[in-house]
Amino acid sequence: MPWLDIGRLMAALAVALAHLSLVFGLGWNDAWATVALSWFFVLSGFIMAHAHPDCRPTRTLLLDFWLRRAIRIVPAYWLVLALAAAWLGWGVAQQGVAWLHTVGRPAFLSADIATQEYLSTWPARLASHALFLGALDQASSGRYLFAPPLWSLYSEMFFYLLFPFLMPLVARTRPSWGLALAFALWLAQGGVVALAIGGLPSHDFVAAQASVYSNPLVRVAEFMVGIFARHWLDSTGETGRRVLRSPMSVAMSLAAVVGVVLIAPTIPTPFNLYWIAVPVLVWNILALSQSALANVKLAAVAGGVSYLIYLLHWTVWEIGHAAGLGSGSPGALAGLLAAMLGLSALLWWAADAPLRGVLVGWARGRGWLRRGGRPAEVAQ
Repeated sequence: MPWLDIGRLMAALAVALAHLSLVFGLGWNDAWATVALSWFFVLSGFIMAHAHPDCRPTRTLLLDFWLRRAIRIVPAYWLVLALAAAWLGWGVAQQGVAWLHTVGRPAFLSADIATQEYLSTWPARLASHALFLGALDQASSGRYLFAPPLWSLYSEMFFYLLFPFLMPLVARTRPSWGLALAFALWLAQGGVVALAIGGLPSHDFVAAQASVYSNPLVRVAEFMVGIFARHWLDSTGETGRRVLRSPMSVAMSLAAVVGVVLIAPTIPTPFNLYWIAVPVLVWNILALSQSALANVKLAAVAGGVSYLIYLLHWTVWEIGHAAGLGSGSPGALAGLLAAMLGLSALLWWAADAPLRGVLVGWARGRGWLRRGGRPAEVAQ
């Protein structure tokens, strides 16, 4: 499904550009980043169900699935987390709390951690973030301490823990029910979002950010929507697949995503937007999954680099802001963007991809990974 790798790259760039605006105060509409995050979550469920249709909570299959996911996610995550932690630690040692302003950290991402007492304990918090437990920090902004976008990896790992226990339930449902069940989950998530935001004083954005938007228990519905969409695809037959891969279907699905983004400014909060976008994203993923691409190798590179772009971009933006590169100079921002893309590609080529290859070979040599089967080496 090479077009999904291309889509992964586009989504990662959308998030990176939205955060560029956020850090440098450019005032761009960042609604596309909200849609892109939902696209990643729905896609994750879809790809996992495609790559591991027979996953079950047995010792062999659990080891195979969780080890594959760890090999794909953890090395690059630890590398970027170490870079972000070193950057934060150096800055806090130099300037204390003022460092958050120096690097352009928005107030809603540091509301309850912007104290010297909290920031000085960052080494003790590094272990919890390394173990994907940042979302459990008592300070709601604590999950954003080292690099705010990394919160989505905590949700991904939460999804992966659940996945082997969900698939037996999915296997017992009729594939033809897949989209109906996905629709029901989407409605349920909307109800949770409405209740959570409605219960916050004055629809407080900071509290909603932690309790709704980056809450794994809320976002798991999108992962399940992707699983059921893939389950439904097994029942469509060749006629349905031909419709999905027709140029008109692909064009309409992409146009629908653009339409949702254009509507975004009229929606009061981004927490409504990501929920509204989910049905369009399902259609988009189904259509792209059936579309062929001549250069499959290029798509694989795009999918791999997209993960490093997503992980790395925030720290690069903070370094650029601290260096004063964004003070009204489009050329400086373009150079910063080029540097981020180049560094992401270099880390993928020189570190991430080779290390994953070594780890897969090592795990296979010990019989911890099953021989054959569908590959799970997909970037998130």
